[in-house]
Amino acid sequence: MRLSISSGSSQALRHLQLMELCFQYSFLNGRASAGQLSEDDSWKLDQLRPLFQGDPPGGRRRHRRHATYLPAVVKSPSGQGHAILLNFSSGGLLLAAQQSVPAGSLVQVKLGSPGEVEYLFTCVVLRTLQGRSSLRGLACRLAGPPLELRYPN
Repeated sequence: MRLSISSGSSQALRHLQLMELCFQYSFLNGRASAGQLSEDDSWKLDQLRPLFQGDPPGGRRRHRRHATYLPAVVKSPSGQGHAILLNFSSGGLLLAAQQSVPAGSLVQVKLGSPGEVEYLFTCVVLRTLQGRSSLRGLACRLAGPPLELRYPN
């Protein structure tokens, strides 16, 4: 498990690496709740907690959000479309998208650069958000680990 983000990476790649750490935090937090955490995993969780833990007890947010602006592709039962990842947390993703996808639908969100590194996230749509303009948003919960696609140079 990586606990640092390489400084030589592009901004987009750093955001993708942060998302990978975010998912690892969520996974380890789930194992801790189930009482299935090894000593090594407990140390890793302690290192990740300051980055991803939400508000203090009594606060509204369970997960800290990280703002970003990354191009994405969303594949839903109704088709495929382009989107922009606006923010993410260990709980899910917020995308700006033209697609209207019903709550409860399973979607795949692809992030990254074709030919370099891409991540494929399976998500459940929690709700479709309608903004002031024609732009819609999709609030999604992560439904499993991301698939990392690496391409040889």
